[in-house]
Amino acid sequence: MAKDRSVLRANALEKVRLEHQAEIDRRNNEAERDRSDQEKALQASRQQRAVNILADGLGRLATGDISTDINEPFGAELDRLGNGCRRPLAT
Repeated sequence: MAKDRSVLRANALEKVRLEHQAEIDRRNNEAERDRSDQEKALQASRQQRAVNILADGLGRLATGDISTDINEPFGAELDRLGNGCRRPLAT
């Protein structure tokens, strides 16, 4: 009978430990999801800013205004677009 109680107690403690670990894992996953969502929102904002700047510059170029400079950096992954548009305007 004492052995049965000991097994029950050990099982109860293990259950509490597993529930605690599950809660920690859930919180960590939620925090990671929040960080990922924030990074995606920041990336979307940067991309929209680059699109707006390029659209404005190309719109001016289309009307014959070659005095427009695009000097703002767009960020690592979008700088290639900015550099490609800067060259024609610089000539």
